[in-house]
Amino acid sequence: MPNTINNTIAELQDLSSRVESGFAKFRGVRKEEDDAKRQLLERVVEIVRPALPALAIGLRVSHVRRYNPERTEFSELNALGQAGGVDLRGVHVAGDTAPRQDLPKASSGALLGSALYLLEDGRLTECSYGGRWSKTAEVAAEWEAKFSIIDAGQAMAAWRLEDVLHKLHEALARHDREKASQASQGRTARIHAVLTLLSS
Repeated sequence: MPNTINNTIAELQDLSSRVESGFAKFRGVRKEEDDAKRQLLERVVEIVRPALPALAIGLRVSHVRRYNPERTEFSELNALGQAGGVDLRGVHVAGDTAPRQDLPKASSGALLGSALYLLEDGRLTECSYGGRWSKTAEVAAEWEAKFSIIDAGQAMAAWRLEDVLHKLHEALARHDREKASQASQGRTARIHAVLTLLSS
């Protein structure tokens, strides 16, 4: 029996030492990965910053949807965020674009969610949604969004880099006007050619 206990204690010491060493190595490797992601996100933000004013939209900070008493029509009221008297504008790069219902099959419940936006000035902001919804009340939905400025390191601790890159790529591709500009130039040239023929 004493040998069994001694062997178990020896194994525990060995395992503990290996786990401690492995965990220290993992923390070091993970810190390098986190630093690399932060640096890459900072670089990506610098790359896309000139295009951000074309991509950015006004960010909603509150929303209310009300039904009339017969529940046949509804009205909506949205409030856009401001910072220093200037509209808060950004590009959605991760998470929810609007709050989601916690219990969609119920008759009422909470609205919740979170998102990451890249503001048109290049800062990152995290959004947290909170509110209530109801299928029977006059106010069908009411929510607020709170925005907090965060740095690239904080963003990468909470959000996937791949999601951010994918969303930015999608947004840029949707707003690529090069082909539209070329087509417009072609139409303008043809119109000028017709005008020249008519004036000769």
